[in-house]
Amino acid sequence: MMSLRIPDKVWIVSVTKDNYDVCVRKGIISMRFCSLARKVNVGDGIIFYIKGEMGLRNLWRVRSEWIVQDEPLWPDEVMFRTAIYKYRVEIEPLMRSAVKVEELVNGLSFIKFKNKWSIYLAGGLANLGRPIPRSDAEVIISRMRMSEV
Repeated sequence: MMSLRIPDKVWIVSVTKDNYDVCVRKGIISMRFCSLARKVNVGDGIIFYIKGEMGLRNLWRVRSEWIVQDEPLWPDEVMFRTAIYKYRVEIEPLMRSAVKVEELVNGLSFIKFKNKWSIYLAGGLANLGRPIPRSDAEVIISRMRMSEV
């Protein structure tokens, strides 16, 4: 198994399945608000939470500075012909794998109320806009390694 350096700061980014597909295809994530984008820096890690699937997918690394773009990119933006998530940054994959949140919830310290775990994964930047603790990133990535593709 290849050695993987876990980024110092890891974020969970909540997205729809359609938007996740665009993230993977284009190697980009976006934020609606500059205040959220400003928190995530080059070298930080990103794990996607796919809304509706209740799963965590892949580990990515932020590889560029944020830029502002007015071109519609995401499915809802294309439908409405206007950019909603204007703050964009390039990402690159470090690991491709998936795991169901229910399998991990009891071992994640950032989820205080285990029976209401979904509230901790809401919003663009999950965990109330904070990076997850390193120990939680290690738990998630360790479980992902078991089913790496």
